Amino acid sequence: MPSNLREVVDGHPVAVFNSSQPSMLSMRLKRSVIRIRSLVEADLRRLSRLDGYVFVRDADAPLLEETARRLGIHAVKAGDFRTFYSRQAWIRFAREDATAADWKKALKNRSLASLKPTICYYRLTPPSPKPSIPQTLNP
Repeated sequence: MPSNLREVVDGHPVAVFNSSQPSMLSMRLKRSVIRIRSLVEADLRRLSRLDGYVFVRDADAPLLEETARRLGIHAVKAGDFRTFYSRQAWIRFAREDATAADWKKALKNRSLASLKPTICYYRLTPPSPKPSIPQTLNP
């Protein structure tokens, strides 16, 4: 994770979208992180009010962006980073789309960095409340 992560999120609420990744985020921030699942209505309501940051796997970023559009949320990509994490088995830690050629290239270069999955983070702002129009009294 970026070394300046706490400064980036600056006390704003933080959530993860459709995943628990990055898994050590709560520990790094020293506070709880909200879990948002795209198929749970209560989570989407929570997302629509979130004035903070959402972390999402690169593969799920288009779904987050579409969900934000649908909910009227302003979402701006604030950054990304690459990291290894386990996908249900410690042997599966590389990008899901890594091919045999990717592995061969990584071994040839003596670096697994190109096999790290990408985590993106977005700054979300909830939709502005619609101003109420005062009713005028008819004389």
